[in-house]
This record gives sequence, C-alpha cells and structure tokens, in this order.
Amino acid sequence: AGARIDQFLVCPHAPGDACSCRKPKPGLLVQAAAEYKLDLARCVFIGDSITDLMAGAAAGCRCILVRTGRQGSALDSMLAELAPKLAATPIIDDLAAAARQLVTASNPLTEASRE
Repeated sequence: AGARIDQFLVCPHAPGDACSCRKPKPGLLVQAAAEYKLDLARCVFIGDSITDLMAGAAAGCRCILVRTGRQGSALDSMLAELAPKLAATPIIDDLAAAARQLVTASNPLTEASRE
C-alpha cells in the first residue's frame, strides 16, 4: 500500500502491574516518539481496539481504527458508548486500506470514512 512499519512495540506486563506502557496508557507511544524523534501531534496511530484509540488520543496522536481486530464490527457501537469524545474517529476495514488512505489522500483523516 506504499507505507512501511518500522517497529512493533509490545507491553510485557500483566494488567495488574500498573505500568505506564499498557494500553490505554500512552507509554509505548511516548517511548517510540523519543526513539524516533517524533512529534506525536503530527503522527497517525492506527489501532484495532478502543484501548488503542485511548492510548493514541492520550499521546496526542491523530487516530484511525481498523475493523480487523478482536472488536471488529462492534467498534462503531463501542466507540459511541465508551469514548463519545472520540466518536468522529475514522473506522476503516483493515490496515492496508488505512495505509492506502494515508498515502493517497490530501487530508487522510477528514477524507476517511466509516467504510
């Protein structure tokens, strides 16, 4: 689709460990920003769950959700219920479609639709 993935970051902690890197906390995104010298406000975070969206938003990223994760087709209703302030987040079918949208659109986040 014309994009590349430089790194996957994973939190190794259990849910009860109270770390700063387990989503919905933004620790891994902050770590990546420091490592790659990124301005998170200029970054797009693509995730497949509500906790992904919450982490991206907490880090200050623009966010896109994809339906290919465990929450799949329920994302629309979950987003409206659990994160109403983020309900305008684009939801796209899969990672390849999200990457195409980012590479080809002049303003990818406003042109993305809930496909």
